[in-house]
Parts: sequence; C-alpha cells; structure tokens
Amino acid sequence: MAAFQYQVVAHTYTVGHVMLFIYLVLETATSLRCASRVMACLLGLYQLSGTSPSWFAGRLWLLRVGYYKLTRPKEQAQDWVWIVDHTMQLGVGCLKMPCRGHF
Repeated sequence: MAAFQYQVVAHTYTVGHVMLFIYLVLETATSLRCASRVMACLLGLYQLSGTSPSWFAGRLWLLRVGYYKLTRPKEQAQDWVWIVDHTMQLGVGCLKMPCRGHF
C-alpha cells in the first residue's frame, strides 16, 4: 500500500496505480478496459485515494514497458542461434483446391 503514496513527478497517478494496472493486464490476463474497472473497484474497496486510470492511460504504460524491454541492453550469451527464413511469396493469389466432403 506504500506504493500508492509515491507520486511520480509530472504524472497524475501514483506508482501503485501503474504497478497494479500492469499486474492486472500481464499476470491475470484482464483486458485494458476490465483492468480499469477492476482498479475502480479495488480503490473503492480499500479506500485508497485517487481515481481509477482510463484504459488508454494503462495502454501507454504498457507501451513504455514494452519499449524498455526492446531497447534495454541484452545479455551476451554464447549459445545464440541464427534462424533464417527462406520462404518467398509467389504471386498475389491463393491456392484453391477442390474439396470433397462437408464440414
């Protein structure tokens, strides 16, 4: 509960709001809109200050986490493998085959 007391400079919500929203989406597999509504319920239940963030604010937080994971320094391992894809597209149509039977 202490995380709900730390306000980040130039942000509307506390660290606790951000952590709870990201946890709800990534760990409990709730949708963005559902996570926003669940947070509204939890904030009211535990009588925490502040309002529930919108799903769009949570989306921006998740995008920031993803950007960090893509741009952070990677561990240099010795057991890396190169995977090469040699497939190519032939034309713009699709393959149509006659089919017997009913689905």
